[in-house]
Amino acid sequence: MQLELVRSIPGCEHARHRRDRAIRSNTTISIRARSKATLETKAIAGLFFAGQINGTTGYEEAAAQGILAGINAARFARGDARLVDAAPRRSLSSACSSTTSITRGVSEPYRMFTSRAEYRLQLREDNADLRLTEQGRQLGVVDDARWDAYCAQARRDGARARAIEIDVR
Repeated sequence: MQLELVRSIPGCEHARHRRDRAIRSNTTISIRARSKATLETKAIAGLFFAGQINGTTGYEEAAAQGILAGINAARFARGDARLVDAAPRRSLSSACSSTTSITRGVSEPYRMFTSRAEYRLQLREDNADLRLTEQGRQLGVVDDARWDAYCAQARRDGARARAIEIDVR
């Protein structure tokens, strides 16, 4: 059944099992040695890993890795530059734990808790739009109406910040 599924993927029609047994549920790759920060494998261009195979045991981490890997797979297919989430205050890297799992590796399944995140005090739901909307716009998932509302709010917030600054002086 697994082999049939794998062979149904374009480019994998002649795939073979290396071992004739089911993959154990705790099988992982060495993400540090074998993956880029984009979650693309170093050995096979265009192959992206996410979730349990990268050593995560958490739903949130797996979901974040899946989003990042999916975005990068689509960008790879279009010939666009891959997204490297280098802004932990803004985006997925705290959940993907890319700076930890990729740069240092993991020796056992891990969970990335927000309490361990470098910018944990800034990772809140009440400021998610401020952290994510610009990147979402660049990726094409924020429409014009949402973008206009975000820009209007940013202008209002900027005016408030300038007024507070003047009052403090």
